[in-house]
Amino acid sequence: MTHDLVMFRDVTVEFSQEELECLNSFERNLYRDMIVENCSNFLSLGYSISKPDVGKREEALDDCEG
Repeated sequence: MTHDLVMFRDVTVEFSQEELECLNSFERNLYRDMIVENCSNFLSLGYSISKPDVGKREEALDDCEG
């Protein structure tokens, strides 16, 4: 069995600022939960994730919430 290299960006969904502005509250929360779950999964496998990338997504979501 071969294992292919999987990058964090391969399993995440990234929205532009314009796209984030179109999400309703439920969709933003779902997106945030998905990011947190993906981060947790990668961390549980022993990988490290740079916080600035996650922080940028969180800031974008916070900006959308006004």
